[in-house]
Amino acid sequence: MMNERLRQFIEYLGLTTRQFEQKISASDGQIAKLLRQNTTIQSNTIAKIKESFPKLSLDWLVSGRGEMLLGSAPAAPDSTLDRLLERIEDLARENGQLQAENAELKKELARAGTSMAASATAAAG
Repeated sequence: MMNERLRQFIEYLGLTTRQFEQKISASDGQIAKLLRQNTTIQSNTIAKIKESFPKLSLDWLVSGRGEMLLGSAPAAPDSTLDRLLERIEDLARENGQLQAENAELKKELARAGTSMAASATAAAG
């Protein structure tokens, strides 16, 4: 069945269903629903898949005939590299947030130190 072959292709790519949806510009949950409910894949979705993954054999996807990939080159980009790059981007964003939070905490510490010094001076005087 075509849905099972699509599931095989997504697994071959090493992507989650959501990542696959993003790569083909499908709406959230569209492919997950299609695979879960075993519904017919619409032609516009097939066109998006083919556009995003030109090495995928449509003959294989639709009918199961032939090989998954056209020619000998792999259809998928290095999904491990893609995942690592995404993780680096996530960590860079998190690092930026932590740096901003750290700067705020330093300001609070400086204000608290100034306040404590003023209190000590007032108490001594």
